[in-house]
Amino acid sequence: MAGEAIQVLTGSVMDSAQAATQIAASSQEQLVGVDQVAVAMDSIKLASSQNVASAQQLEIAARNLSELGQRLKQMVERYQV
Repeated sequence: MAGEAIQVLTGSVMDSAQAATQIAASSQEQLVGVDQVAVAMDSIKLASSQNVASAQQLEIAARNLSELGQRLKQMVERYQV
């Protein structure tokens, strides 16, 4: 009877150890996944910053082009016969 109880207990301990190993492996995989998400978020942040900078440059270029167009229009109006 005592031998049987020890065998059952040994089986339970082995099952628990195996479950703990699986939990540790799953936790490691989750950590890798979280790290990948963090890297992706940093990439998105960088791309967003670059898009904002590009949009600002486009706005400045459009404004400059508009001003040049107005100047050209004024110059043409002066020299009309």
